[in-house]
Amino acid sequence: MTGLRALAAVVAGVLVGGLMAGCSPAAPILPAEVTVMVYQPRTDITVGRIAIQVRNGTDQPLQVVGARLQSPDFVADTVWPNDSATVPAGLALDLRAPLPEVHCDAETEPSVVIEFVIAGRTGVAEIEVEDPFELLPRLHREACLADDIAQIATLTPREVILPDGVAPAILVIDVDPTGAPGVVTIDQVGGTTLLKPTAGGQASDLLDLGISIDADGPREVRIAFVPNRCDPHALLEDKIGTIIPLYVTTATSSAERWLMPVADAQRADFYAFFAAYCGLPT
Repeated sequence: MTGLRALAAVVAGVLVGGLMAGCSPAAPILPAEVTVMVYQPRTDITVGRIAIQVRNGTDQPLQVVGARLQSPDFVADTVWPNDSATVPAGLALDLRAPLPEVHCDAETEPSVVIEFVIAGRTGVAEIEVEDPFELLPRLHREACLADDIAQIATLTPREVILPDGVAPAILVIDVDPTGAPGVVTIDQVGGTTLLKPTAGGQASDLLDLGISIDADGPREVRIAFVPNRCDPHALLEDKIGTIIPLYVTTATSSAERWLMPVADAQRADFYAFFAAYCGLPT
């Protein structure tokens, strides 16, 4: 009898444990009305971040406790560094995340993993990413282009000068060839929200340059600019007006855009030039 009682006790314990496990609340499911898109605010371009925007289409606030963008074209996940944020009902919230290095041999296939809390319970969901501006493929191309350029030469903005006293402003770029075989050609330079390239007294939104750089140089490149338009609001609210778009051809790309930000000193010089040329208060 003692053996039967012991067996009965074990069976009863298993049944009770099974019943208790069966009563445990299931992990919450992320509502279908919650969607994710990626884009890059202008202020994030020079600091290498993107926004993972979580849109809450439900009628209840959503607490996000983790978010990461994963894609094989990055060497690591793009991870939102904060611990918690609440997305109000019917609204969207940008989760800013620093970009990792790009894996140039891989394709862009993004998804986002969201950790969230509903009714005090934590859930995890992997969902598709909307990329309406094709940001991720562009960032991939531009990063790989930068690697191609760096194999041939380092291009560093040095100074902004005014050889004619008033205009144009000349951006001087130092070129430091690596000595590696190959050629990088700066085909064209584009305008920005503040500046427009110019040559021979004619300003253009897109100016042909045709400058080829190899192991022998040249050792510097000079590009002339005038104000795009004399708009004081453009100057006061500027975020990307001194990021110079160069269109570059390498061994693996043709006339691909490469964004070259200038340093703080050159940015200040461009701002002073813009204000003086347009007769704006300094």
